[in-house]
Amino acid sequence: MAKAKPFYEEEIDNIKGDLRSLAQDSASLASHVKRDGAQAANELAAETQKKLEDLYSKGQDEFKFLQEYVQKNPTRSITLAFFAGLIGSYLFKRRG
Repeated sequence: MAKAKPFYEEEIDNIKGDLRSLAQDSASLASHVKRDGAQAANELAAETQKKLEDLYSKGQDEFKFLQEYVQKNPTRSITLAFFAGLIGSYLFKRRG
């Protein structure tokens, strides 16, 4: 004759099943989070790359403008550079 299971064994089996389900759900959640995180990181990298390219382009434009300004106004450019150096040396002299 088959032995009857104690009442708590059924509860234990239910808990084991719930734990297996929880483990599977946790693994699934982890893979979704990893995939979404990688996608967000790729989007951020692309956005950062575009901003850097824009900044580089803007810097080149400003450099060209400065070159043209110096070529058109050499005396003024030398005077401005002299006074900028004078002010810079004065400020750094006070710090030291």
